Amino acid sequence: ANYDFLELKKDKAYEKLLEEGEAIIYSDMVWKFNDRSWKQQRTLLITNKNLYNLKGKSIRRKVSLTAIEAITMSNTSHEIVIHIPSEYDYRYSTPSREQIVQVLREQYQSLNQKVLSVYMVEEASLNEFKTLRSEQGKNLNKIPTHDRLMSDASSIASIDTEDTQETKDRTSSEADLVYDYLEVSKDKNIQSLLEPGEFVLLIDEVQKYNEWKWKQTRTLMLTNYRIYNLKKKTIKRKINLNEIKAITI
Repeated sequence: ANYDFLELKKDKAYEKLLEEGEAIIYSDMVWKFNDRSWKQQRTLLITNKNLYNLKGKSIRRKVSLTAIEAITMSNTSHEIVIHIPSEYDYRYSTPSREQIVQVLREQYQSLNQKVLSVYMVEEASLNEFKTLRSEQGKNLNKIPTHDRLMSDASSIASIDTEDTQETKDRTSSEADLVYDYLEVSKDKNIQSLLEPGEFVLLIDEVQKYNEWKWKQTRTLMLTNYRIYNLKKKTIKRKINLNEIKAITI
């Protein structure tokens, strides 16, 4: 399976961030919670050696997969906590959390020759299970109790099936905020342009100026991953959101 949703393997700028022998396994835009529980959009990059928190093409933090001790998932929201006892934890919200768990378990087992523990909890907010950056070095352990430990990967797979269907049905809170002015977001041709986990946020007809300042009627489509320039239902150009530096109005 291809979990490089942002297609970072094709961008040489990201290759320069990696160590020798390191390969990209997973990439996606996610919501990261800081110590104040404020949401920040970041690029989560997972390789066969490390986990990266990126802002644009800059590394904000790099964590060895061997430093991860466990993962906690909510079964009532899209939240996930990655426990890193030697440092501090990460708390994310993303519809593709099951893919994150699958990738981390596979790469962790390959590196450590043991299974990465995954816990499932009822709480929608996982703030109480996250060791904060300000708590680093205080020997705090907020990993859930053993009775919440998932016994095997099949349980995760069942959650994955439910959430995948949820994403397809566009019933998640993230996918409900759609500005579909052309009423085509559910069109099969439009859906065929999207990758797994990608959903439409906005579609509208716009006037685009070319290099000679001629007006061209195009369809602008914005998803949780990219911005698309469409001519009818054909992609003329697509840009990853993490490549956008600024907007001028």
